[in-house]
Formats: sequence, C-alpha cells, structure tokens
Amino acid sequence: MCAALRNDDIKYLFDKVPVGTRVQFINEPVKASIEPGGARSLEVHNPLSANEEELKSKDPVPLTLSTSVRKVLMDSTVNQHTVDAAINSRSGIPVKVN
Repeated sequence: MCAALRNDDIKYLFDKVPVGTRVQFINEPVKASIEPGGARSLEVHNPLSANEEELKSKDPVPLTLSTSVRKVLMDSTVNQHTVDAAINSRSGIPVKVN
C-alpha cells in the first residue's frame, strides 16, 4: 500500500512512532455532525482508491454517503448547494451546511 503524506506529517511520524508500529488506514471520507447548538457540519476528503483503475484515473473516486451522514443532511435547514460544494471540493475542512 502507498500513502501520500505532507512532509511535516512524515517527519512527525518518523520522529514519534516506533518502527514496527501497526498502522490502520480508515477509509471514511465523508463525515457529518450535529453540534449542540444545532449546527450541522460536513467534512469531505478524497476516498482511498479501491483499485488500480481508480488510482490511475483523472476522474474523482466515487463517494458513498453512509446512512448516518444522510440522516444529518436530511434536515430542512441544510443548504444543498453548500453540501454539493463540499462534496465537489473534497477539501477535508469541516463546512457548516445549515
């Protein structure tokens, strides 16, 4: 497996994590939350490629919204344009969607 990391992250891992430490990749590219005040947020990353074809393709890897994410986004206060923009940009930065 290959993982792309920022230089600062590589240095941190090299300095802090002992050789032989078990690593687990979690492919959860879409996360959503409801904050205590009712604000709803969406965070979207590029998912890990499932195969060689996806890895080499210039097209974005397809996203699947989990049931829990869909429940957060089904509220009438959610701005669908903001949701679509977050899904298209895949910035990894949480965005308030209502």
